[in-house]
Amino acid sequence: MGEMLNDIIKKEVLENLLSHKFLFIFILCSVLILFSIYIGASDYVESKRQHDANVSALNERMQPPSTVDFFFEWEGFRIYRPPQILRTVVAGVEDSAGRGSNPNKQHETSLTESKNGSNTIFTLFGSLDIMFAVKFILSLFALFFAYDAVSGEKEKGTLKLMLANNLSRARLISGKIIGNYVSMLLLFLTPLLMGLVLLSVFPGISLNGGDWTRILFIFIMFLLYISVFFTLGIFVSALTTRSSTSFLILLFFWIALVIIVPGVSVIVAEHFRPVPASSLIVAQKSSFREQTLTNISTEYTPKMRELSAVTQQRQRELQPLAKEDPRRYQEEIMKVTEESRKLTLAREQETDDRISAYNAQLDRDYQLKKNARRNLAKNLSRISPASALTFGSMTLARTGTDEYDRFLETTRAYRWLYRKWSASLRMDTSLLSRPIDEISTTIPQFEFTPESFGESLMRTLPDFALMAAMVIIFLTGAYFAFLRYDVR
Repeated sequence: MGEMLNDIIKKEVLENLLSHKFLFIFILCSVLILFSIYIGASDYVESKRQHDANVSALNERMQPPSTVDFFFEWEGFRIYRPPQILRTVVAGVEDSAGRGSNPNKQHETSLTESKNGSNTIFTLFGSLDIMFAVKFILSLFALFFAYDAVSGEKEKGTLKLMLANNLSRARLISGKIIGNYVSMLLLFLTPLLMGLVLLSVFPGISLNGGDWTRILFIFIMFLLYISVFFTLGIFVSALTTRSSTSFLILLFFWIALVIIVPGVSVIVAEHFRPVPASSLIVAQKSSFREQTLTNISTEYTPKMRELSAVTQQRQRELQPLAKEDPRRYQEEIMKVTEESRKLTLAREQETDDRISAYNAQLDRDYQLKKNARRNLAKNLSRISPASALTFGSMTLARTGTDEYDRFLETTRAYRWLYRKWSASLRMDTSLLSRPIDEISTTIPQFEFTPESFGESLMRTLPDFALMAAMVIIFLTGAYFAFLRYDVR
């Protein structure tokens, strides 16, 4: 019996390897995967070059800055988000996410200068990466590979002949599943391994052990995703009597699982978790800013008038000193005007603090609403293996929205530190008198810790579990469906 099972497996593998279908799909997979790797690697190298150029230019401007105003200008000190090297495999939101931010910006912190922001054509067509190829193209190929595994054999009359040779149905379906799956592995894994070889020798790409571990689990997720559609194909083929019927049913399921369910999930989430338009948030911030400026002016005007009267009186008293001792006169005048300068800076700082605190709270509330809608959409769409693949692979590659949000939150937290430091620089004239290169060394350090592999893996376990459960369900369904299959 064991030899008979091996014979069935060998028969399936040989028939597949010698078929025109296998050769056609293998060539297409190889071209698609290698081209995706080449495009992803090229984009990463270019993004890395631009990032290094921006950081280098910033360092040059700070060695030392020509003037202390550098630290207060919007285009002075900046933060640049480094590109993720695994965007070579899973692009995620890397091309649409912002890459630079200025912590001294008066309004809310955001990341700008995205690739798609300056080249809108990329937004129209999106990124071509291996995940895109696996999600849309290779999953279809898996269906092509399995849709006639049982129904096609019935149409040719070979099922009846094989079962007439004292072969149990359980062994027959097991042999066909294993043989076709081994053939599919050869079909898909070979181009993927070729792609890894290309990635490892590509100029400008340097992967460490952690990166290779992440790639391994991403490829396991790819394999699970393809297995879902392969086993679905076997299952439907074992329920139908004609391969054309099996193909139409599978095409319907593919469209539903890959395209319709993720799209409908977003629409449902938008309906049940509404988020105000960004223009409304901007209008609220603008209204609060105008009101705050009015309130601050009302609060500080009496103080400014009182201090102005005191200053003018003191200047009149010091007037005789202008001829007697001009140097001392200038020193005393500077002391008199120092209080006015400090009050003006205090007014500006309080204005900025109030506006920044309001904007930060508004941004937090807005982000919470966006996160609630996004989480609802993700949870609803996760019944689709395509969504599980998308979220899981982006998490492992650290190219998803979660990693971007982590970086943005770190940037916003750093903004408070930087603006507090720059405010102390303005208020304390003794600091301003220090050499500029010494001032540069006191800048608060920006530190961002990417998500560890363990954290990423824990967040992708539901995605792995969902696809594994689908594979088991479809395999079980195919097995029991074939036990009752009419081979006549």
